[in-house]
Amino acid sequence: MINNYLTQAIHNAKISELEDFYRKKNYQVIKKPIVEDMVFDLLVKKADRQIIFDVKTAPLTTTTKESILRQQKLAKEKGLDFRLVTVSRPKSPSIDIEWLHDELLDELMTIPGELDNLATHVSVDDVEFEYESIHISNSKTEVEVSGVLYLELQYGSLSDVKNEMGEVIEDSLDFSCSLLLDMPNSKIISVGWRWATTQPT
Repeated sequence: MINNYLTQAIHNAKISELEDFYRKKNYQVIKKPIVEDMVFDLLVKKADRQIIFDVKTAPLTTTTKESILRQQKLAKEKGLDFRLVTVSRPKSPSIDIEWLHDELLDELMTIPGELDNLATHVSVDDVEFEYESIHISNSKTEVEVSGVLYLELQYGSLSDVKNEMGEVIEDSLDFSCSLLLDMPNSKIISVGWRWATTQPT
């Protein structure tokens, strides 16, 4: 999902770059123009000159190539100068917020209510997760992660366990969460937990 996010970001950045370039040359800029039933990314106009753009991500699929041919044909019929701009698909990024693992464990020192009901006593031994998306702005960083909690579930009191009337088992639980992070101070501002199930696997 991060790769899709980055691909879209690169696509949008290229369109913004084209907008800025032609505005500085005093072209009228129209975003997402529709010609008949076909949507393009950008149309720029100045006097009798009209250039219409579409931005595609390379490598181009067969379906995309067929769509480009239709765009070229339509643009020619309408007297527009068609320009295809390609951007490269980003490599899968390596993302690691080094302090996030320990901070998530600290958050789980206070067991969320949904987990507290799983057994008499619940503790989190470890957490593993991967990043689904990340959005960074000047004021905050929003991160989506999904992963697995490794739990220790104690059924009955310590005395029950000692007398073999209770038990302690290790289990796991899938989760995802939305995080708001204070990056400069390496802190979690808020967590929105989502559990795949309220029963461990």
